[in-house]
Amino acid sequence: MKCFASPEGDHITLINVFRVANEFLEKRRTVTNKERDEKIMRKWCKQNFVNSHSLRHAHDIYRQIWGHAEQMGLRFASCGDDFLQFHRCLAASFFLNAALRQPEGIYRYSCNFHKRLPFFCSVQGEL
Repeated sequence: MKCFASPEGDHITLINVFRVANEFLEKRRTVTNKERDEKIMRKWCKQNFVNSHSLRHAHDIYRQIWGHAEQMGLRFASCGDDFLQFHRCLAASFFLNAALRQPEGIYRYSCNFHKRLPFFCSVQGEL
């Protein structure tokens, strides 16, 4: 069993799981037998205490995003181990989905269960 935990946070831990699983699958991938590949991956997931359905779902989403990016002519570039860049991207994407800027310059939650309460944000630290 491999340790995937990262002191950088849960998102980095999940990225580590995804990367290691992809490396494992690439090493053992067979061209002709997809069922065998799935069985090998399920066994790896069980040995590493990873939910195989969630990992397969994440991999499917990754392939969809990759396909759409290729169709649009975008290039992929990994941030590697530059987690600051990853955290900035993650924070920016969460922020865009969390609140809407009002004409007065304040932000209001975009979720209905918050009843559009004012949301004041200040960026601190390295982000």
